[in-house]
Amino acid sequence: MHSAKSEIIHHAQVMIQKYGFNDFSFRDIAEKVGIKSSSIHYHFPTKADLGRAVAENYRQQFLAELHQAETENDDPVKLLEFFTSQFRRTLLDGHKMCLCGMLSAESQSLPESMTEVIRSFFNDCINWLSALLKRQKDTHNLVYQADSETEAKLFIASLEGGLIIAKGLGDVNVFDKISDVALKKYQRHGSS
Repeated sequence: MHSAKSEIIHHAQVMIQKYGFNDFSFRDIAEKVGIKSSSIHYHFPTKADLGRAVAENYRQQFLAELHQAETENDDPVKLLEFFTSQFRRTLLDGHKMCLCGMLSAESQSLPESMTEVIRSFFNDCINWLSALLKRQKDTHNLVYQADSETEAKLFIASLEGGLIIAKGLGDVNVFDKISDVALKKYQRHGSS
């Protein structure tokens, strides 16, 4: 059973991922949840409060999934594939975008409380990927053109950009081709 607060967060997340933060109102969320707009204000006094809660919830869920994947597999390539699949899954779910990627595009118009969470999300992803790529490089004597942190940023940029282009063209295969190229760089010969 979902609480009203979690339903509000869920529907706000979907709307942000599809339309952006500035393109929905409490009234839109209230219609989806089946409550009055004033009930949303009870849980989230301002839209910024709701936006921060949505972004933090997304960040925590994403990190929990990464950590769960690490407990099940320690192969860096498989973990990179899992990371990529998280982005692909979002695209397949109604042609949505990565929440923090979508919010980044609007960051100039967002309150600082939200941009802090967006930065935390990307820093968490960069740190996770950087450690993974460093381990892959050291284990298999791979040569990167940049340090592991920059490689991590490049990998995320490929995925975020792949989402944008795939959504714009309405073709998930575009994302698949872009992510396949990004992944190949880190695969040792003989891995899939």
